[in-house]
Amino acid sequence: MHLDEDADDISSIREWIRETTATEEYYDNIENQARTFASNIILPSLIFDSFTLGWVSKNLDIIKECNNTTGEDLAYNIASIMNDVVGVSPYIIEITLNRWPNPLIGQILEKHPELVTRKK
Repeated sequence: MHLDEDADDISSIREWIRETTATEEYYDNIENQARTFASNIILPSLIFDSFTLGWVSKNLDIIKECNNTTGEDLAYNIASIMNDVVGVSPYIIEITLNRWPNPLIGQILEKHPELVTRKK
């Protein structure tokens, strides 16, 4: 099997992978594993987790200003604020905050539940 001439286009490669794998669930699982692996290389949990918990504790007011309504909002906003401090794209930070098997965002929510406000 070969790729079409436009295989250098990422969307074409992803589509080809989806078509050649058994299910969409299988593809999502493989992609998730790749994200987790990459985030462990770029931001190892041994260093990143303790740094982030401390950083969040020192920046509660800034994070609260984002009016987070879900854990997903919180992860996105922490990543957006933190990218200048860490020097890594917000996308990578967000993946790292949600990294399996113990998402750091869950630990942040346990320690600081006030960071998520419920819609009224």
